[in-house]
Parts: sequence; structure tokens; C-alpha cells
Amino acid sequence: MPILETWKTRTRVSRSTTSALVHFGIAIIIVTVSVTLIMEELELPKHALFQALGIFGALSGILFFGKRKPILTRSFGAANRITLVRAYMTSILASLIGSATQLTEKEIWILVLFAAVVLVLDGLDGWVARYFHTGSTFGAAFDLEVDALFILILAVITWELNKVGSWVLLIGVMRYLFVVAGWVIPALQQPLPSNQRRRVICLIQAGVLLFALCPVISPATASLFAMLALTLLVISFSQDIYYLVCNTSSPGDTP
Repeated sequence: MPILETWKTRTRVSRSTTSALVHFGIAIIIVTVSVTLIMEELELPKHALFQALGIFGALSGILFFGKRKPILTRSFGAANRITLVRAYMTSILASLIGSATQLTEKEIWILVLFAAVVLVLDGLDGWVARYFHTGSTFGAAFDLEVDALFILILAVITWELNKVGSWVLLIGVMRYLFVVAGWVIPALQQPLPSNQRRRVICLIQAGVLLFALCPVISPATASLFAMLALTLLVISFSQDIYYLVCNTSSPGDTP
């Protein structure tokens, strides 16, 4: 019986992974077509497509080939499909990096509305997962990585449009600095307990960056709100670091 159960589990994981790869493959096609059309409409440089595909490829690599890749043990599901929509929309936003300054005011408003849809979907995928009881480690990791990339791209575009100084990039790279710190301090690689505070802080970062991108918002106002958001983010990461360091047993500790 154990052998049979193991075989069934491996088969289910294999089928689920195949399903996820098919979904990601379709998303790559959507990103390619969408960015190509945008390039023609906005006269973006050819590298815009490579930027979008590079971001999507990096996300896929982290999920499927990363050191701590999560395993999908069930069907891809509606919640992951919504997160996938967010992923390719975020990749489309990435195509604008380096060309944001050539956008008209109307086009920047369209950018803001487009990004706002991504933010709304961020709340929807979690609700769907909870409502249908389809939450998984894969879904949680997928959501986290898309959130991180979305905020990073918004931070870069905000800086590029001269709405906030280069320090705003700290909002986008903070999570990645935390990951790098984990390579030096093993305690930081431990999983954190679920915390609503972390979720709210993430939404605040994205919301503030969207606010800063609005053409009617002055650089001074955008900088003020971005600084407040960065302060909250630093406090949040400090709390997580303190928790991990204080709650990780040293090799000599007894359980």
C-alpha cells in the first residue's frame, strides 16, 4: 500500500507540474503578442520584448527550478490562474522600463489603471484560494514572487519618471536584499508564520507607488508618501528579522 500511495502521489505531482508548465507556456505567448502590439503602438525599442520575457522567465525559473521550489500537488486551479494573469501583466509593465519617459500623460494614466488592475487581482486570487480551500505552498510562493516583481517594476518606473529619487528603488529591492542576507545568515532562511501585517505592508507599498505615478501628483508629494511607505517596510522587515533570529535554535540547543 505505501508503494501504491507513493506512486499515486508522484503521478499527481507530475500531472500538476505538467499542467502548470502548459499554463506558463500559454502565458508566454500572451506576453509576446501583447508586448509586440504595445511596441508598435508606442514605438518602443525592440529590447522591450526581451525585458518582458526576461522578467517572466526569471519568475518561472524561481518557481520551477529554484533552490526551494514549491511543489504543486493538485490542479493548477482558479487562484493560480488569477496570479498567472497578474504575472504576465507585470511582465508587460516591465516592457516599459527604459521608455517610460516617452509616454504622454494619457498613456501614463493608462499605465496607472493597468497596474491598478494588477493590484485588485492581488486581493482576488487570495480570496478565491481561501473560498475554495485550494491554498498551497506553490500558490503562496507564486503570489509572493509576483508581488515582489510588481513592486520592483513600479519602483523603477517611478524613479525613471523622476517622481521620486533613486532611493525609491529600496522599496523594490528590499525583499531581494532579505533573500541575499539569508545566504549569509541561515536563520533568515527559515519560514515565517502567516502574518496579516506583512500583507498590508505589501499592499501599502504598491498603492503608494501607484499614487506616486499619477500625473497629477507632484514629485514632492510622491516622495513624502514613498518615504513613509519605505519606513513602514523597513520596520516590517526588522520585525521579521528579529523574530527569525530570536526563534532559531543554535546547533547546541536542545529541542
